[in-house]
Amino acid sequence: MFMLKLSRRVYWDSRHSEYDHACSHQNDGGLKRLLRRLAPNAPWEQSVGERRRWAVCDRYLRKDGNLRVVEIGCAPGRILLSYHKRYGYEPWGIEYSHVGVMKSREAFVSSGLNPNHIVEADFFSEDITERFGGFFDVVTSHGFIEHFDEPAHAVLRHVSLLRPGGFLVVVIPNLLGFNYLRVRTACPEKIAIHNFDI
Repeated sequence: MFMLKLSRRVYWDSRHSEYDHACSHQNDGGLKRLLRRLAPNAPWEQSVGERRRWAVCDRYLRKDGNLRVVEIGCAPGRILLSYHKRYGYEPWGIEYSHVGVMKSREAFVSSGLNPNHIVEADFFSEDITERFGGFFDVVTSHGFIEHFDEPAHAVLRHVSLLRPGGFLVVVIPNLLGFNYLRVRTACPEKIAIHNFDI
């Protein structure tokens, strides 16, 4: 089945390069410093979305160092490392941006993990299905499926990597209401690379 990618590899290489910063974080510095000063013990390192994600995951995922997790579109590796630290899972990642692969591997090396567990490949290639079909206990993606015109097909590809009884965790950003206006104002180019029908 042909799926239209709404973003290109060059976009992701640029986004993951050391000189590029995500638009959503460019103006956070002053506000976050003020909030930390006003409430130093609050969890400012995590966004509301991250806290909600972990609240849901904690209900269903158990700590077990024998389980494997894979993140699809894993660069720069922070979320994948969170699964490892929180649940003890052996982390794997699939990333098609070369710059993103290098960033993720650097993060793995810094954390004492096997950098070869970051696989540089197109997630939709048959090689991925043949190599990793039914291999993982948890398959996750964060901000991935909304970059395709056929997200249901993308979700089915996620499921193909799950072992029987495994868990699928798919997170998409909320780009409605105020968030839409914020992104439209700060980074209008991001609007074109998201599927708003989902």
